[in-house]
Amino acid sequence: MTRPALVVLLLCSTACTPPDVLAKVGPRRVTEGDVAYDATQRGPRPPKDAVDALIAREALAAAAVARGLDQQPAVRARIRAAEREALVQALLDVELAAVDEKAALELYRKTQEQLQVREVDVAHIFFSWGEAAPGSAQRERVMSQATAAWARLIGGDDFAVVAKELSQDQATKDHGGALGVVREGQVSSELFAAAAALKEGEVSKPVETSFGLHVLKALKGLNVVKPAFEDVKGRLLAQARRDAQASFEQRTVSTAEVKRFEERIAKLGEAKR
Repeated sequence: MTRPALVVLLLCSTACTPPDVLAKVGPRRVTEGDVAYDATQRGPRPPKDAVDALIAREALAAAAVARGLDQQPAVRARIRAAEREALVQALLDVELAAVDEKAALELYRKTQEQLQVREVDVAHIFFSWGEAAPGSAQRERVMSQATAAWARLIGGDDFAVVAKELSQDQATKDHGGALGVVREGQVSSELFAAAAALKEGEVSKPVETSFGLHVLKALKGLNVVKPAFEDVKGRLLAQARRDAQASFEQRTVSTAEVKRFEERIAKLGEAKR
């Protein structure tokens, strides 16, 4: 090859390469988009380091293709799965971009009753199971302690005094046993149900949970509140997006040209038995 021809070939090689290509590994390319995506997966790093790492991966991928591994059914299925999920996510990103705070606010208005939560302002005197196994003598002693505390309260002893003296909850015993305002779902269902059944000032019998026994006192009666929009905005926005995605997927599948080969599907199921 003459020198002018070689210069022309080199110039053409550079000029014919798209401007976003940063490196070539045989027929494979490392592009600016690859580096940008790498940063979303591995975090930002110097561009040279990212390109070097991607060149290494492309070299390995090229070696796999050279060995024909890309033609193996299992490998082809994995490649198709990766492509499928990338395309699906790209489509959903576009489709759901319009689902914004307005959609969450509309859902908030439609579901106000369902969003209401029950809460109780309650105090407790706590007796821990510790390491005691169910049915053990130690558990019986814990139950006796809790029953004795409840009997004292029924007899007129001050709740705060008994809590300070007997409760094993170190965080609340010096504050009258007060747990504060507790919303449904924040404590065990058994504990909340027992507290919700109490009238203001009323004391419960010992309530059993997985942690131990609780003697409860309602500082206020059961209250039902509607959370502020800001408190549930994130949850509602996620729900609005899930709803929009489900609706979009249903419409898309219903209008897609699908041909099922039921006999082949049935045979595949038989082969797995």
